[in-house]
Parts: sequence; C-alpha cells; structure tokens
Amino acid sequence: LPISELPGVGWAMGNKFESLNISKCGELIPYSKEWLQKQFGKKNGSTLYSFVRGDDERQLHVQHDRKSLGAEVNWGIRFDDADQPATFVENLAQEVAKRLRHERLNARTVTLKIKRRFEHAPEPHKLLGHGLCHNLSRSTTPGSATDDAA
Repeated sequence: LPISELPGVGWAMGNKFESLNISKCGELIPYSKEWLQKQFGKKNGSTLYSFVRGDDERQLHVQHDRKSLGAEVNWGIRFDDADQPATFVENLAQEVAKRLRHERLNARTVTLKIKRRFEHAPEPHKLLGHGLCHNLSRSTTPGSATDDAA
C-alpha cells in the first residue's frame, strides 16, 4: 500500500517520505517507533508505527446521518410529446416523497437536474445513453421542510 494512502499523510509528510526514498507501507516495518517519532514527531511517528503494522485504535463510526435523499434516471429517457416530461417529473417527485416518508425525513432543499440533448447532436454511442447534453440544475428551499411531492 502506498504510504500516501494512510490517514494523515498529506503532501508535506509525503514529501518527507520521498526524501527518505520510502513509498510503501511495508518499507517502514524495519524502522523503530522511536526513529519514526524522531522523523515525524511523537504523535505522527507513533501513529505511523501502528498503522503500518495493521493497528488502528481509532473509534469506528458506522452510523452517519443522511445528508441527502433522491431519485434519478439518467439514461434511456426519450419523450414523444410535450406532456410526458411533466408526468415523468411528477412520478419522480412521488418516488422521492415515498423514500422520505420511509426514512422518516423531510426535505429542506429540492434540486432538479435535467440533461437536455444538444440540438443536432448525433445519436449517443451507448444504447439509450444521453450523449451530448446541456446539464441544467435548479434548486429551491421552500419555507418549511416537507415530505410532500407537490
């Protein structure tokens, strides 16, 4: 594993390792904790010593509060008439509202993202792909949080 992948190893520490001609975690195994502490400081040296030996005493946080919820379809959509996009968006809004209720959440901000195919764009290379498109995005924050699709 490259040393740059270890938590806490940024560009400065990475440059220090580079100057020491060390690039892989396994290359640190022969070095003592004391040597690492002398090179990188007491805390960083101790952490590096543990990490390269597979020891990580940090608390594992597995429960994260959901920050967003959505539904999207980004391929295979072709509309034949002007009424179909509105119906499609309404159905997508109903799906998001259903997911919000299932998670017992309310939405504060609603974002709509649309890909509109360039006029005279060639057919996409991938079957039912979107090809060359304008990416349009609009957000709004209503007065209060909601789980209503309207």
